[in-house]
Amino acid sequence: MLKLSFFSMIFLLTAAIPATEYVGDSFDESKFNQCAPSEQPFKHGEELTYVLYYSLPPLKLSAGEVTFRLEEEGDSYRLTAKGKTYSGYEWFFKVDDYYETEVDKLTLLPRHSIRDISEGDYNMYEEVDFDIDNKKVNVQRGTNHFDLDNGEDFEIENCVSDVLSLLYVLRTANVDNMKVGEEVPMSLFIDKEEFNLKMTYKGKNSNKKIPGMGRYKTKVFEPEVVKGTVFKGDSGMKVWVSDDANRIPMMIKAPVSVGSIKAVIKSYKNLKY
Repeated sequence: MLKLSFFSMIFLLTAAIPATEYVGDSFDESKFNQCAPSEQPFKHGEELTYVLYYSLPPLKLSAGEVTFRLEEEGDSYRLTAKGKTYSGYEWFFKVDDYYETEVDKLTLLPRHSIRDISEGDYNMYEEVDFDIDNKKVNVQRGTNHFDLDNGEDFEIENCVSDVLSLLYVLRTANVDNMKVGEEVPMSLFIDKEEFNLKMTYKGKNSNKKIPGMGRYKTKVFEPEVVKGTVFKGDSGMKVWVSDDANRIPMMIKAPVSVGSIKAVIKSYKNLKY
């Protein structure tokens, strides 16, 4: 079962990732190959920042921010994401999370990833080594980077991404000529499990209001989720992606077990287009 911390959940939302098993074949593989992504709609120095909201009527709280950065380093990209709650929200639940992934610059497949999570009284530090060629991963965990365990090995079946690299892999999908109802498949390794996933294209919204940013042309996607402690069964999650060459997630909304959450883009820097 996929276990989601607060900001892990936001990373999944921002990446437009559903948490459900995918068994369909309705997507044209020529438009998206996770093992060999096509044109990359990002470049060195790109930075995306999102404001996170939690709503429980009549309350609507600005919970915090998460910032994604991409840096080119030789034959790799270093992807990072930092998420932190605002001081005014910390009475409710304090979060300070950091994610980092090294990926191959051409394939975007992960080589090594780090999750450093501090949420309330919970602390977890994890390092994962990906051996894509031999279909194996090694996971080490502890409460911090000084007390990692000896690690566990896991077999994988597909060209998987971790939660951070999948955000960038998905943006390589050719969605320009997608038909309403068409599905995008993908594979994710997180919390010592591999998940086969999908998201469904729901059409265009050519005048979508993004709070604090203005109106944008967008494409709308609807991920499915696993019913459990976080998401409702028929979640109604929606993701609005910029209808341009950058393919940036602009806003994500999802009901959760209690209330709802929303991630809204606050700023973007050093875009490729």
